[in-house]
Amino acid sequence: MSNNKAVGGGGFNKACEVAAHLKDVAPYLAAKATASTQHINTVRTALQTLAIMMITRPDKRTDEYKFLHAHVTQELTNAQQTINSNVAKSINLAAKAALAAGRIDETTSVFWQVNLNPGSSGKYFIAQSNGGGSAATSSHLPNCIESGNKIKQTIQEAAPAEAPRPIATLKQITSAYAPGAPSSANSLCGLTQADSTHGGYARPANAGPIKWAGGLISITNAALTNSPFVDYTTTAQAGTPLAAVYADLDNNVTAYDGVTENFEKLAKIGGATKPGIPDIKTSAQKLQIGDATTEITLSTATIDCVSEEIRLYNTETPATLANERKKLFINQLLKIDSAEKQAFALSEQTKISGISQQETVCNKIKDAEKCNTTKQCSFQESGEHNKKCNFNATEETENGISGTPTGDDRSSSGEREEAKQAGEDRKTDCSKLTGKLAKRTMTANGMVILAKIPVF
Repeated sequence: MSNNKAVGGGGFNKACEVAAHLKDVAPYLAAKATASTQHINTVRTALQTLAIMMITRPDKRTDEYKFLHAHVTQELTNAQQTINSNVAKSINLAAKAALAAGRIDETTSVFWQVNLNPGSSGKYFIAQSNGGGSAATSSHLPNCIESGNKIKQTIQEAAPAEAPRPIATLKQITSAYAPGAPSSANSLCGLTQADSTHGGYARPANAGPIKWAGGLISITNAALTNSPFVDYTTTAQAGTPLAAVYADLDNNVTAYDGVTENFEKLAKIGGATKPGIPDIKTSAQKLQIGDATTEITLSTATIDCVSEEIRLYNTETPATLANERKKLFINQLLKIDSAEKQAFALSEQTKISGISQQETVCNKIKDAEKCNTTKQCSFQESGEHNKKCNFNATEETENGISGTPTGDDRSSSGEREEAKQAGEDRKTDCSKLTGKLAKRTMTANGMVILAKIPVF
């Protein structure tokens, strides 16, 4: 190093603080992504319960329940899109941050080793302070050194209590960083190689400054008179690991904050604590359940009330809830099965060159048994003289599921009446809360716009 000057420890301690922030990026982003996913799962479960309430209790099919379901469903979709778009960015960002932190650690480690091995001449590179004449100890570098005089290099698995802010710390380092200025009281740095004037890392023949610590330290081809730390108040040196994260690090670190904050409230729906979600004011068009002229408002009190109903439904009717969840699952399987059968029938139909050809094939068959065993053919027996084999395009699906199962498929009117009575007996009735849930606007021709939301 130029003129063998030792550098004050304050600059290195600040650089290690930057490295610590960079190491926190990976666990912080991982924790945010995990928390967001957990919240989404919690909200999805509450939505399922709300849907089952609407299926099993006709009195719970009013607008407030439907609108809340539509709104939260949309929030889920938006959150998942945000998370999916940030996953790849987060991995890339965490890798860049770890690389930059490693470069800072490595540089600090090299110079720290000189302090630990002064030899008979007492050589050292990191001084206690600017202008100081003594070697720094671990107590002067709390951000850099852990027990046993080892460099702090570990990336913690646990998320930090606060969001990492490496850029804010970087901006505290300037070329005139006083705690990092060289010590004029000594010339005891042991990294000068053979050149006692300018040092082996700052020879005039070098193409340019020698960069250390991922670009945080820069040694020119002149004698060291100021701090070697680079001014990072506005930008980073191009082509360095720190430059790769400087421009957008803070924005990416906070990428999940909006999702997490929003879902910390939504995840309380159906829980013991009132969600306390501010009034929701939106339009049916945004919820994809109507047009822009239908304004929808859900008050905080209404949301809290529905949330309490979901909680009570979970705790008071666990058997019913479990049974209805099974039904929903079975219904989904049946829908998939029905769709697969229809797709198969369509694919079989496309294999023939034309319907007219298949009609000809069917019409030529005289034997009833052979007709009925031929694809898309069925034997008609409407009369003695009208017996013939006809083409039937829907034959493949007629033996399958005749229709999509409905949500409320109780086997008897007694069960339906029991469910209705159970709903009427409940003390909580969110539909009676004051305040309009939907503003129905008159159109030019006098028709009222109503948001139509299907029951599951």
